[in-house]
Amino acid sequence: MLLDEIKLHNFNVNEIDKISFRDIDFIIKFFKENTCVYSEDSNSNYFYTRFLSAMFYRENCYNCKYACKQRVSDITIGDFWGLQSQKEEFIEEYKGISLVMPNTIKGENFVKQCMQNMVYEKRSVEEAVNGNYQLQYPSKKHKKYDTFMKVYANSNYERACKKTRNLKQVLKDIKIINNTYKKIKGR
Repeated sequence: MLLDEIKLHNFNVNEIDKISFRDIDFIIKFFKENTCVYSEDSNSNYFYTRFLSAMFYRENCYNCKYACKQRVSDITIGDFWGLQSQKEEFIEEYKGISLVMPNTIKGENFVKQCMQNMVYEKRSVEEAVNGNYQLQYPSKKHKKYDTFMKVYANSNYERACKKTRNLKQVLKDIKIINNTYKKIKGR
């Protein structure tokens, strides 16, 4: 789906050598030769708004039996949500806080071996679970998921995105179009 987003903005997929969309500011950026050639706020970007709202995850994400604190892997790695107000200076310096949660003795031993190369702070598992719903329950399917998938399968990505916009997004798009028109007309 992200490749469709690149095509939508008229980039040659082969020219893009890096995509960033998980930074702390939630801005999607496309890079060519280490230069940002496109950036857009998550609220304005088709891919990002639908990604963050669980519009087009894989079907198993909505029924994941592993979306709980009892994990089957040796280590769980993810975002550690909920510490923003407590660790603002840390977030500024390191661009976010990651969760590294050993689930087995093997995982615990591995994390201990890596600690000399990490800036870390031990926190409780309950705190990690409270801030991360993926450790509590599976993703909830977006109410327009079926519409998006049907239009995407029968038409294209852009049409599926437009078909599933909410009223707020439509009004925002109209405002952008009007402002662009005014700039072109020199008003």
